[in-house]
Amino acid sequence: MKRSTIASLIGMLLSAPVFAEDFKLNTDNVIVTSSRFEEDLSSNPSVKIITHEEIQNSPSVSIPDLLRTLAGINIQSLHGNSGTDTTVDIRGFGDTAISNTLVLVNGQRLNSPDSSNIQWASIPVKAIDHIEVISGDGTILYGDRATGGVINIITDKSGKTAASLTTTIGSYGYKSVDGYLSGSLDHDGYFNTFIHTSDENGYRENSAETSHSVSGRIGYNLDSVNTFIDYSVFHIENGLPGVLSATDYAQNPRSSEIFPITSRPFSPKDLNQRQAKEGLKIRPGFSVALNQNLELSTELLFSYEKTKFTDPDQYDIKKNREITSYGFTPKLKWTSDPFNYKNVMIGGYDYYYGNFNGQTTGILSNTGADNYSTNANQTTQSVYLQNTTSITQKLDAIVGMRSEQIKQSAQQDAFCYYSYYSSLQDCFTPYSYIYQGVTYNAPYGDGNPSMSGNQKSTKNAYQLTLNYHDVNWGSYFKSGTSFRFSNLDEIFGSDPVNANTIFYGSFLKPQTSYNNEVGLTYKDTIIESRVSVYRMDIDNEIAYDPNSYSNVNLAPTTHKGIEAQLAYKILENLRAKLSYSYTEVKFTSGLYAGNIVPNVPENMGSAQLLWDQHQYGKYVAQVNYVGSRYFSGDFYNTDTKLASYTTLDLKAAWEFKPITVSFTGMNMLDKKYSPMGTVYGGVNYYYPGNARTLYLSLTYNFK
Repeated sequence: MKRSTIASLIGMLLSAPVFAEDFKLNTDNVIVTSSRFEEDLSSNPSVKIITHEEIQNSPSVSIPDLLRTLAGINIQSLHGNSGTDTTVDIRGFGDTAISNTLVLVNGQRLNSPDSSNIQWASIPVKAIDHIEVISGDGTILYGDRATGGVINIITDKSGKTAASLTTTIGSYGYKSVDGYLSGSLDHDGYFNTFIHTSDENGYRENSAETSHSVSGRIGYNLDSVNTFIDYSVFHIENGLPGVLSATDYAQNPRSSEIFPITSRPFSPKDLNQRQAKEGLKIRPGFSVALNQNLELSTELLFSYEKTKFTDPDQYDIKKNREITSYGFTPKLKWTSDPFNYKNVMIGGYDYYYGNFNGQTTGILSNTGADNYSTNANQTTQSVYLQNTTSITQKLDAIVGMRSEQIKQSAQQDAFCYYSYYSSLQDCFTPYSYIYQGVTYNAPYGDGNPSMSGNQKSTKNAYQLTLNYHDVNWGSYFKSGTSFRFSNLDEIFGSDPVNANTIFYGSFLKPQTSYNNEVGLTYKDTIIESRVSVYRMDIDNEIAYDPNSYSNVNLAPTTHKGIEAQLAYKILENLRAKLSYSYTEVKFTSGLYAGNIVPNVPENMGSAQLLWDQHQYGKYVAQVNYVGSRYFSGDFYNTDTKLASYTTLDLKAAWEFKPITVSFTGMNMLDKKYSPMGTVYGGVNYYYPGNARTLYLSLTYNFK
């Protein structure tokens, strides 16, 4: 999508209808994650909440940074503070976190049907009312990819007349503008619009980025019928500086390098790899009260995303991919009161279709074609039922089950890399080679024949939860199963020459998990605390094996740990928030028995201090700690660990109505660290984190 199109959309949205009387949709203490319908927070002690106030006070500049204050969440950033290509990992899934953490916006899936990272920039932080997180749960209501947990981002739907404009400048040439506009339409409707545009040179060479997004909602509440349309459109362009060797990481972490994959002639430095992503999401929906006990709700979903990758220095490679997906999610909520026990039953049907089309050009010889393509699609259908019974006023029992079926198909064209082969048959002759003492096999030589296939699979899951909620105390116990299927990317592997997408003709088994968790919460006017202990036993965990250049089903693994959070009001205007998590993820059998799953830190924590001086400003200090972990791909645990790191973030805000001025500093102690690293051929490579980064913002709130 061209920038002129974005500009036109911004202009159109800024010319929204004039404000009518305020329409107020009450979202206080509302959660949708654990039921897919709105409900009161008090009966859900297992839900972690980042409130609107915490979001406003946070020094974070992206949604992943907001989430790092919660226990058990690890943030893996490849390209700085903006959130682009950042993965959020709940409960230790490392490299496959994106496929085990389900991200929702207002209860609807944001994950693409492939392995694409969430486009966090398409959801402006200022658009968020609050964030709900349920760890280790969500398969019953939301299905595939929720093994680690569910993150539900709830945007502002208040309909209150408001408008603001924020401009920000920062380190490394950062510039951004954020606009917010909301109001009511007549007496029954409301709308909100969020606009974001930013541009930066980036901390590293070839990390310049531009980002544009428009999102919002239009809704009407007419008697017993509520209708809405959610929409978002985004365009992001950024450089891909790649990993650094240990020497470059130590001497010049701002540099850009691509490491040699084989002994073939690769350019040692790369300053031109770039990607451009654009997308559109539209979700119309409605809910209607059929009677005082029965509510029907349904949504339709259309999503389109296109990615272009270019590397003019390496055989002039160009890769394009398009992802199109559709969804239909009707559901019913039946409330009854048999024998004076409140009972809520929720049942529904989910239908999702996703299609992937990929095309690669620039590296093929005259024995093949000018390009080759890959294609995959999947159709998912599922039914689910969850019943909540209030055994007493303080004790709820929740029982749920889901059955889900997936159909997948894939195909890939034949191609050959090099022009010196006289025929495709010669090109397909298998061979092996040695690089840095490691033997690698090219199963189809320097090319691949055409390949196609399909599969159908069905999995079931169940969940039993007991929730106890008193005035101050709460506790819960959860036991159940979950599953996930391979996504569209995981159907494919990679060739050993240029890491291009290859379909080898086979499919992976579904991943299954057996989960148990207990937790305890306490809340009064001074303290809010929670602690939980969990264990997940996973069979056929789906992951990428760098030695075989393919996605595989791992031997059984166990994920277990402890998560603890504490919020404490030290004084009326001084508050502290602490979190700590211990995560242990190990192979229990097979080739790697007893080894730790790589890219998962055992220890993580954060500490935040908020000092509210009212007319003299608000001041926030936040310390983030991530422990050491094995480099990505080091299943043998033979290499050194990626070092632990601690960073300090600060924020100060002063209000001079109608203007607010704020200062944010990330990594204020200028710590050199790497949030992500990988091992290849026994050599460690690093993705450096940003050095000290400063931002200055000015917000004007229109009356």
